Amino acid sequence: MRHYKGHRRHNRKQKKIIIVSIISLMFIMGVGYAAFQTNLNITAKGNILAKELTTDDLKNLAVTEGDGLYEDSYEDGRYIYRGQEPNNYIKFSDELWRIVAIESDNTLKIIKDEIMEK
Repeated sequence: MRHYKGHRRHNRKQKKIIIVSIISLMFIMGVGYAAFQTNLNITAKGNILAKELTTDDLKNLAVTEGDGLYEDSYEDGRYIYRGQEPNNYIKFSDELWRIVAIESDNTLKIIKDEIMEK
């Protein structure tokens, strides 16, 4: 009988090890998959508008409803883009970026969100 109980304990221990190993492997695979699927966001801030277009020109396009540029109600002189599809694209350094905000000092906060090639 002792041999039989010892064999049963050994089987339980093996099952626990297998279950813990499977759960650990699934966790590691999930984390690895998430890491490869992450988008890289690059943010920049500076004076980048072409001479033909100024921040004042953009501010004159501010809206009060719908998608577009809004005056920031929390900070004087700052404007932010809102909405599902605001027209806030800008070409900078031969790449397409989106304007997030016009800061109170007239610098632009821009973001580039795309998957970076490895």
